[in-house]
Amino acid sequence: MPAPLVEDLIPAFNAARWAGPLIDSLRQQTNPRWHATIIDDGSTDATADTIEVTCRALGESRITIIRQPNTGVAAARDAALTHARAPFVCFLDADDLIDPHHAKSLLDALAIADDAAAPSDHLTSTFDAAACGYRLIDSSSVDLGWSTNPQPGDHTFARVLAANRSAMGTVAIRRAALLSIRQLAGHHLADTACLCEDWQLWLNVALHGPNARGWPQDPRGVRWAPPVDRPLLAYRQHPAARSHALRASMNDGFALITHYAEAANDAN
Repeated sequence: MPAPLVEDLIPAFNAARWAGPLIDSLRQQTNPRWHATIIDDGSTDATADTIEVTCRALGESRITIIRQPNTGVAAARDAALTHARAPFVCFLDADDLIDPHHAKSLLDALAIADDAAAPSDHLTSTFDAAACGYRLIDSSSVDLGWSTNPQPGDHTFARVLAANRSAMGTVAIRRAALLSIRQLAGHHLADTACLCEDWQLWLNVALHGPNARGWPQDPRGVRWAPPVDRPLLAYRQHPAARSHALRASMNDGFALITHYAEAANDAN
């Protein structure tokens, strides 16, 4: 099988309940050139065992499970990025579901050239990142009747600072660009203690992306593809979701706005 073009990076903590639906949605991808790295972040349930047993029964070799002590979702994402090998990566949550055309649509938007034999870091693409829309589902996977699609310019610093418009699994981004951004951001993509770690990740991409370097075209900055205006990610809302910790999330959000506004002023 040809080498994967996109790697789904998935932190998982006590997510055994969601393992089956997640694996099913990964395996339904119409573009087979994907790989998934799941970081079992110190789960106290059977998350890792469930994934391993399911993949073994299915003969599924495109999913790798890595066990580590609990470090928090942001650090688990960093660990997954360190292990990744595909030229493009996409961060998913363990309870997400993705549309069968998720990988294909994002890869098509990236306009990847047909040079599959090239080393992954030398894969030619017109763009470095692409985003799609998402919809909300409940804990039983019932559609909640709400969806949103990205707009051109959504990932500029001013727009990201104003609001986090991207669920984690809506973006495929060049791995080499993220590694450069991580170094510029202080060797981690987000603070593991922050409840808004997904927003902080996109703030780091927006703030440091214009200076990210280190892949063959070596541009000054991350080049975003025209958005894919379809909701290809199902983002789950349920009582256990951390997004329900509203007061703490709001406090962290205000702190992020202050910090990154000051950082942007210092950069100018």
